Amino acid sequence: AWFQLLKREANIPNREALMKEADNILHTRVNFQSSLMNLQGTLDWEGAWHLLTSPDQEAMGVFALAIDESSWSDDVGKIARGVVARLRLGHWDTTMANAWGMTQFRRFSAKFEKEKISGETKVSAGELSEVFKWQAGEGGQKTLPWPSDSSKHEVPVKFTHAGTGRPWITLETLSASVLKAPLNMGYEISRKITPVSQKISDVWHVGDVANVELTIVAKVDQAWVVVRDPIPAGASHLGTGLDGASRLLDRLPKQKRGTQLVQDWPTEYEEKSQADFVSYAAYLPHGTYRVNYRVRLNSAGTFKLPPAHVEAMYSPETFGEVPDADWKVAQ
Repeated sequence: AWFQLLKREANIPNREALMKEADNILHTRVNFQSSLMNLQGTLDWEGAWHLLTSPDQEAMGVFALAIDESSWSDDVGKIARGVVARLRLGHWDTTMANAWGMTQFRRFSAKFEKEKISGETKVSAGELSEVFKWQAGEGGQKTLPWPSDSSKHEVPVKFTHAGTGRPWITLETLSASVLKAPLNMGYEISRKITPVSQKISDVWHVGDVANVELTIVAKVDQAWVVVRDPIPAGASHLGTGLDGASRLLDRLPKQKRGTQLVQDWPTEYEEKSQADFVSYAAYLPHGTYRVNYRVRLNSAGTFKLPPAHVEAMYSPETFGEVPDADWKVAQ
């Protein structure tokens, strides 16, 4: 709002310097996480109420600047994609945000999407290539195998469009690799295992009960976030209501609050299957969260577990993983 005021009122003293300062502040506030766009240092709810604004409405204000200002030209496509990703059940968070969203997207389309897209787009990576044919302007995706010569040198990815219009491109790379260290792509996750009932201290045996504590650090606000943690084969969850699933042993410990604010994971729905523990959060603001669950070990052996994983369900490229150590259980 301050930038827009400076832009419209030419008589404000030191106007050019103030506009540049405001533009720089806005650039530092915008945070991109893959296809998501968030504003850092957002107003608290009380401030937003008094100023008749909201997080989505603030994002629309930045989107409006990106459409008009040349300093945002490299980011305007990402901001448009990020604003779309903020939709919840087909709408933004307030009536004003919805009204501004429709207005800004009409302006965006009139400026950057004047021509209808037709023809075909070729994507190539080294010797590999695929052609995408546009049908009635509708988008889609093409998947190329990993270039075989990528281990020897960098392989550039090129896009060539033959036809009308200028399509928007999102490039994503997928690879299978052994996870040896935590991977933080928008979320951080850590795992702590403590005994609830243990025959011999520091040694796991069949019949022991373990508490698993997952700590998740969310860097941005996001709807529908899921955390998934595998359990050893044969282990059973407590508190399910089944025979042997003790409710007394499933009473979770009280959290010790340190200097960093740690909140309870806002569980919307939980799954306790034979393979893993899964918990869904309908909306997860940025912050630090903890969730606990308990299992009884029923089988002996050395269990190699997949990584613990947390991700935004509708933006799966925003995720976090941590490798789980082998779990040894004696008879």
